[in-house]
Amino acid sequence: MKSAMMIRICVSVAAVICCAFLIGRVMAKGPQDGAGTSDPAGGAPADGGGKAKGKGKGFADPKALQNLRQQIEVSDLEWQALEGQIIKVQTLAKQLNDVRDPKKSMEPPKPPKGDAGADTGKAQPTPIPAIVAGLAELAERARDLRTLWEDKSAHPADIRAKLAAFRAARAKADQLIAAELTKAMTELRDLLTARQELALVINGLLD
Repeated sequence: MKSAMMIRICVSVAAVICCAFLIGRVMAKGPQDGAGTSDPAGGAPADGGGKAKGKGKGFADPKALQNLRQQIEVSDLEWQALEGQIIKVQTLAKQLNDVRDPKKSMEPPKPPKGDAGADTGKAQPTPIPAIVAGLAELAERARDLRTLWEDKSAHPADIRAKLAAFRAARAKADQLIAAELTKAMTELRDLLTARQELALVINGLLD
């Protein structure tokens, strides 16, 4: 009786050990089998959280431009007339926002270069001389303020004068860009149907 009982105990222990071993093998193998469902580019999350973002969220970004084109439903010929004007409006809007930003106005945006739109397959608008000059003046006045800050012995009257010059340059640049932006928006509206204009307002390109 004791021998039979011992045999049964040994068999039971062996069975438990075998089950534990098999379960361990299955658990170890599971993640490897499931690896094929992860992102093939390197295990990035399925929602794209691990992917690098594009160069920008503006309409100058090729994907954003293509998405906008699909929304307004235009032919190739119509899009050729619209794309450059859309990029012009978007560029001027960004410049104006930067000038009005207290921090960015200390280092005003550079005017667009003729080849800056290479990523879209279309050149950016030709820089407007008056805006180029206005931004250069603002950059110079901002540089004066930074130099003045380093001078611990600067006279209060000199500080006030330099601050006034900076604010005047910023107001001038704001006025120049705002005027060109209003003009560009009007020119763009003239090319659109009512529904197309609605799409651009919803997308934040027109007011």
